[in-house]
Amino acid sequence: MSVPSIFLPLISLLEQENRALSEGDIPGALALLPQKQILAARLAEYHAASFQASALSALEKDSLKQLSDLTTENERLVAMALEAQSHIARLLVASCDNTKQQLYGRSGCYHSGYVAGDQAFNVVSA
Repeated sequence: MSVPSIFLPLISLLEQENRALSEGDIPGALALLPQKQILAARLAEYHAASFQASALSALEKDSLKQLSDLTTENERLVAMALEAQSHIARLLVASCDNTKQQLYGRSGCYHSGYVAGDQAFNVVSA
């Protein structure tokens, strides 16, 4: 297996994923995951079969450097995306105030809680 067939597809994929993450396109980045796993497994097989640091060609060294830089950037972008999603989830949870559920009774009027003698129903929004 030649060096470009090992490194170049993974480099290209990481560039695509990093671009998607930079643009906030989380679904686009996630869609690349299956292909990324396949390419990473191929690289691991190549590494296990023939990877000796002292025997690397200039092309292999350049490819590894580029791959390392892209991987570092990818890790940073993934961490930022996860933090953003976590922040959004915290905001959503904080905005849910369970003590003031919006309810409505038999008359169809909204009120903020159960009133004795009146049936109240939760308002469900889709």
